[in-house]
Amino acid sequence: MKTKSNKVRDIRDHYLGQLAVLYPQAEAASLFDIMLEGLTGITKMQRIVESELRLSESEMLKVHFAVKDLMCEKPVQYILGFSEFYGLRLEVNKHVLIPRPETEELVAWIVEEAANTEVPKILDIGTGSGAIALAIKDQLPSAVMEACDISDEALKVAGRNAATLNLDVCFSQIDILNESERNRLGAFDVIVSNPPYVRQSEKAQMRNNVLKYEPGQALFVSDDNPLLFYKVIIRFAQKHLLADGSLYFEINENYGDEISTLLISEGFKAVELRQDIYQRPRMVRGKREY
Repeated sequence: MKTKSNKVRDIRDHYLGQLAVLYPQAEAASLFDIMLEGLTGITKMQRIVESELRLSESEMLKVHFAVKDLMCEKPVQYILGFSEFYGLRLEVNKHVLIPRPETEELVAWIVEEAANTEVPKILDIGTGSGAIALAIKDQLPSAVMEACDISDEALKVAGRNAATLNLDVCFSQIDILNESERNRLGAFDVIVSNPPYVRQSEKAQMRNNVLKYEPGQALFVSDDNPLLFYKVIIRFAQKHLLADGSLYFEINENYGDEISTLLISEGFKAVELRQDIYQRPRMVRGKREY
């Protein structure tokens, strides 16, 4: 560690020089500031206002090794062990995907519409870290919230998040592609899923921080059947949605029209495709009328 001093500004300048080899300048600066606050509690504003701010030797070591991880393209959320989502701090590790800002928009849509139901019963399929389920429960305390995932390790993370946040969500290990397993689930006012939807052929366009570190089982589907999970969950929802219940998906932006058409062909009404903050079609909702 050949920094000029233990002042935060000198340490930052030193490591930004290293990170600039791999990351664009703005991204490098953002990553360093997120990492610094996560490791030391020093906010960006403190760093700017308090020019003489210094790190202890142990803090400098933490920053040093964290930068080494960043240089290996490890996501900063995995380095810190947590991610922020919809105002909640969630534990994340290699067994779960890092929750994305776009998914917060899906949660907001569900919360807005489900708020009209006094005690909504809601199911999150493929819950991972529990991000969607926990954010909804936090916003709608009266909701009866269930969530499932095929991964036992992911469910452990989700369970710890629920315990830490003191949010009551019932988690179960279920392979949604297995008919006998999914039929163990009950009936719901809302079913939501952010299933695997990235085609294998899209790997070439993805960055190493995703490919090397995030769980492929939660990301990828075959090019031969890219809508597999959507088809199965739609059939499941036909039997497991209560009267006037709603089904929500996060989707691959390349398949918005196909998934909307699939919902309509399977009898869903009021099908709506929405764009995310980047103006990409990334979420869809359909209602099951009886």
